[in-house]
Formats: sequence, C-alpha cells, structure tokens
Amino acid sequence: RDLAIRGAGDLLGREQAGFIDAIGLDLYTKIVEEEINRAKGIDIEKESEEKSKLNISTHIKDSYVEDENIKIEIHKMINTIKTKYDLQNVKNELIDRFGEIDEDIEIYMLEKYTENLLDKLKITNIIQNQNRVTLVLPETLSNNIDGEKLFIQSYSICPKFEISYRNKEISISLNTSNLKKNYIYYIYELINSLNQENNKV
Repeated sequence: RDLAIRGAGDLLGREQAGFIDAIGLDLYTKIVEEEINRAKGIDIEKESEEKSKLNISTHIKDSYVEDENIKIEIHKMINTIKTKYDLQNVKNELIDRFGEIDEDIEIYMLEKYTENLLDKLKITNIIQNQNRVTLVLPETLSNNIDGEKLFIQSYSICPKFEISYRNKEISISLNTSNLKKNYIYYIYELINSLNQENNKV
C-alpha cells in the first residue's frame, strides 16, 4: 500500500518519514505487519500469541474507496476514536463524505473504541487464537467485580462466554466459532458494561 503511494524506497529511512508522520508510528507498523502477514499467507485471526490489543483486520476495501490517500485519511480518522461521541462523529462523517459504511469499517471503528475501554480498565492481557478470545482482568479490577453478576450479565450477552477465576484474576473467554455476528460486538457490550460498573465504584 505504501509502495503504491510513495514508490520503492527505504522502508525505515528518511524516504518514508513523511508517511510515518502522516499516520503515526503505531498505525504504520500495524499496517506494515498486517500486509507482510497477508503476503506470507498468514491468517491473522489464526495467530495464537498473547496480544495487548484485539486482532481485527484494518483493511479498507477498494469497493468503499479506491484512492490510497483517502484510505490513509480514513485510518487517521478511525484512530482518533476514544469515546462513543467520537465513534458516532467519525461514522457520520464517513457516511456523509463517502456513503454508507460497510460492516468491515464498522467493526474496525468499534474495535478502536473497545480498545480504549480496555485501556481504561487496564486490561492488557488478551489471548486470541482461531476460535477463542480471552481477556484476563488484572487483580485490582477482579477484586471490584461481583462474579455472580458478571456471569449472569455475560451469559445474557452471549451464552458462549465462559468465566473463570485463577491467581486472583478473572478470565473472560469467548468461543468465537459460529457466532451470529463478529465477536467484537459481544466483547464491546461486555467491556462497556464493565466500564460503567467500574465507574460506580
């Protein structure tokens, strides 16, 4: 994607500095990593290593916009999402400028907001593989949670949630196979409710 915009050059040298400045180092490295894995034929969702972020594709299809510069602008807009207000504003602006968003972009935006909620709750231990995503809540957060209430709440969101307690930490695991919609919708709903409860404490 970068080559299409800038032409061949030194990936980490001065020739690419403008591109990194334009979108930020974190997003740049994420895009490069995703494209390298795609070129190698690695299915990102099949990686089983521990992650500090949710593993959602950030690819913007040509069917939505073809211009690479506009895609970069959309990436930048989505990466500003930190609140529900930001989420709605970015969504409205995308629809206004480029038409109705597809599900992939909606999932991408929801991921950014959910990651911000995870950061607020200091949930960084996220283990993800082909059929399961597990969030390990830190001890301080686990101590403030009513386990029985969490179990009932998670089950009402999705019966495939599983709750366990080990080493003073609560683990929330979701079987992602055969879900009616992308797993991020269920994770978001549960994490949002946890954030609301935590703010009451």
